[in-house]
Amino acid sequence: MKNKYFIIILLFPAFLYGQTPNNIDSSIIKGNLYKQTTIPLNTKAGITVDPAFPHAPIVEKRKRSSSIDGFEVDKEGYFFFLSGNQSTLSIFNKNKKVFSENYNDLNFSKIHIYQNKIYALDNKFINGTYSTENSLYILNKSTGRIEHIYKNLISNNTQQPVYLDSSLVLEVHEKNKVLPETAFLMYDLKGEFIKQINNPLNFSDKDYKSIYNIRNKLNGLIDFSFLGFWKDYRVYVHRDYSEALIESTQFTLTDNLGNIVKTYRIDSKILGNYFYGPENDFEIIRNGSIFILRRDEKVENAIITELPLNEIFK
Repeated sequence: MKNKYFIIILLFPAFLYGQTPNNIDSSIIKGNLYKQTTIPLNTKAGITVDPAFPHAPIVEKRKRSSSIDGFEVDKEGYFFFLSGNQSTLSIFNKNKKVFSENYNDLNFSKIHIYQNKIYALDNKFINGTYSTENSLYILNKSTGRIEHIYKNLISNNTQQPVYLDSSLVLEVHEKNKVLPETAFLMYDLKGEFIKQINNPLNFSDKDYKSIYNIRNKLNGLIDFSFLGFWKDYRVYVHRDYSEALIESTQFTLTDNLGNIVKTYRIDSKILGNYFYGPENDFEIIRNGSIFILRRDEKVENAIITELPLNEIFK
């Protein structure tokens, strides 16, 4: 499941007090608890963004850094980005670009890898009207070539899709309603409608509610998100501004009953700044690690941080 990038890492909250940032950083690097990859933005060797991007003032760069729509990591650890005004798929082996492919008239959202194919839903508006295209594109993972297009799954305005391995879920709103009723519609990866479901994760109402009841037990409810499952546990990310010394990003592990097992705290400043953009999955669980996509302060580089789950939740 596709479950929404450097780091001062705190092994235990008590470790923070009385330590300088340099001391903390040295101990973390020695512990080898994370990996980071830096990739330039908008260069021939980097991730394609808006062509005018490099020459824009820094304030405009920050506003327009939503040019990255899709982020994925495959089983071999390659990074995939869908970015730019006219959508360019770029693939990297660490920070080395393997290849890129342009799609001149497409407006993709998130991307999803399943069985060596890349899936992307183009939900751009049709002629500026309420209706959206909602066409599902299947790309060859090795070449980027478009292999198939399943057009016009539904005409309603939709949110960006939630991918559940071999299916996708669209959140739609009924037209002509003062308070639109939300519906979640499940499709297979050939664009065939399967059924209407109760929530975007296709869980039972009880399980879905239990996932979000964890909010009440966590410190800091900013940027709260359920990332997915690891072994028999659930993994969450949330921000905490309650500490005087540090603004931390926290990753919390719970059991299926909602009991907190462990929490791992990371300096948000080391992770980097967010890319602007709606509903993108820039914190994902892949290959036994959490991958986090962020950018530097000057909006010149993307930064991917890898946190091995076995290490941070020892």
